[in-house]
Amino acid sequence: MIRKLVHLGFINIGTDRLEHVEATKVQTTNLVSVVTCVVALLYALYFLLSLNQTSVAAINLVFVACYGVGLLFSHKRFYRGAKVWFFTVLMAHVYLFSVHTFGVGAGFHFYYLIITPGVFLLFNENDRVEKFVFSLAGGILFYLCSEAGGTTPIISLDGQSERQLFYSVIYVTMIETYFIMALLSHNIDLYQKELKALAATDALTGINNRRMFMSIGEELFENAKRYQHPMSLLLLDIDYFKKINDVHGHLVGDEALKQVAATLKANLRASDSLARYGGEEFVVVLPETDIASALAVAENLRHAISAIQIELPGEAALTFTVSIGAAEKTPDTPCLMGLLTCADNALYRAKETGRNKVINHGQDEEADLAFS
Repeated sequence: MIRKLVHLGFINIGTDRLEHVEATKVQTTNLVSVVTCVVALLYALYFLLSLNQTSVAAINLVFVACYGVGLLFSHKRFYRGAKVWFFTVLMAHVYLFSVHTFGVGAGFHFYYLIITPGVFLLFNENDRVEKFVFSLAGGILFYLCSEAGGTTPIISLDGQSERQLFYSVIYVTMIETYFIMALLSHNIDLYQKELKALAATDALTGINNRRMFMSIGEELFENAKRYQHPMSLLLLDIDYFKKINDVHGHLVGDEALKQVAATLKANLRASDSLARYGGEEFVVVLPETDIASALAVAENLRHAISAIQIELPGEAALTFTVSIGAAEKTPDTPCLMGLLTCADNALYRAKETGRNKVINHGQDEEADLAFS
C-alpha cells in the first residue's frame, strides 16, 4: 500500500534532483501532510453536518489550507521548513481545539502523543534540535491541555456528542500511529535494501563488487560440486590500462571501465555472475558451462570489447583490448579460490604471450606460443 501511495503525483512534489533516500524523506513528509489534510477535512464535514457548527468547520478548513502550504515548502525545496511548518500548525491546531473550542473532554490533546514518533519519522538524523524541541513541546502541551479542565470552551457539547468526538480522536490517533509505524517500517526496509546494494555493488560500474562475487561464486561452486555439474570461470584484464590513465586521464579510464562492464553484461546470460574483481580486472562465473563453451564465450567477449570506442575531443576514438584467462572446475578443484587461481594463472600467461587473447588453464605453454 505504501509503495502504491508513493507513485501518486502530489507525493513526489519537490523530489526531482534528489537522491533516492533523500527523495523518500520528502515523499513521506508530503504524504503525511496530505493525509492530515484529509483528516482535518473530514472533521470539518463532521462539525458542519453532525454538530451544525459552521464557524468551527470554517476554522478547520483554514487549517486544511495551512497543512497544504507544507507542499508549497517542498515544491520550493525548503524541506526542513516544510517539516517545521507541519508540526507547528499541527500543535497549534490541536491546542486550539483542545482548550478553547471543545475542551479537554473531546480528547484532541491525545494527538500530541503522535508528535514524537512523527518527528523521528520526518526529520533527518542531523535535525536533532528540531526533534528535541518538538518532542518536548508535544509533551508539555499534552500536560497543559490535560490540566485545562477548568477552561470554559467556546462550544459546549452534550455527553453523547462529546463521547463520539472523543472516540473518533482515539480511533484516528490509533490509525495515524499505525500509518506512522507502517511508513517507518517501509523506510527501514528501503534503507536496508540501499545498504545491501551499496555493500554488493561496485560504485563506478554498477555491477557486483568483489565481496558479492565471492558470496555468489562460492554458492555456485558448491552447487556445481554437489551435483557434479560443469562450471567455468573467466578472469579478464584490460590491456595497458595504466597507459590509458597516464595518457588520457582517469576520467577516460573510468569510462573505459564502465563501458567494459556494460559490454560484458550485455553479452552474458542472466544466470552468469559478473563482477569487478579489482582495478581493471573483471571476473565471470559461468554455471552449467564446460571449458569449450566457456572459451567460445570468452572469445565473443574479447571481440565485443575490442569494438568499444571512446570518443576523445580532438583525437581519434580510443580503442583497447583485453586478455582473458579461463578455467574449468574439475574433481581436483578444492574451492572457488582454487578455480580463480587457475584462471589467474591462465590470464598471466595470456599477458606474457602477447595480450589480447584467451588462454585456457588446461592449455599447455607450447600451445600458448603457437596461438600467439
